[in-house]
Amino acid sequence: MTNVLMKCGCRANAVDPDTQRPVCVIHLGLCAEAVMVAEAPNLEGRIAKCSDCSTIDKSSLSMPFFEHRPNQEMDQYYCGCRGWN
Repeated sequence: MTNVLMKCGCRANAVDPDTQRPVCVIHLGLCAEAVMVAEAPNLEGRIAKCSDCSTIDKSSLSMPFFEHRPNQEMDQYYCGCRGWN
């Protein structure tokens, strides 16, 4: 499931226990795109900003809680700055 992008823009962060397919639990129930797999985008030259502390790094589908935002200057992720609990 790692590095699967959903059509909502988020990297899949869970697996549906019934179908064993990747899902985005952040947007599950809010939009249909949370259960639809998207094509992997070309992230070359893109950067992502931590949603909490604003740390900036190269965009990658392997980033925790990565969210591809193609219509914005930067993608978003969470760097772990406030812990993982």
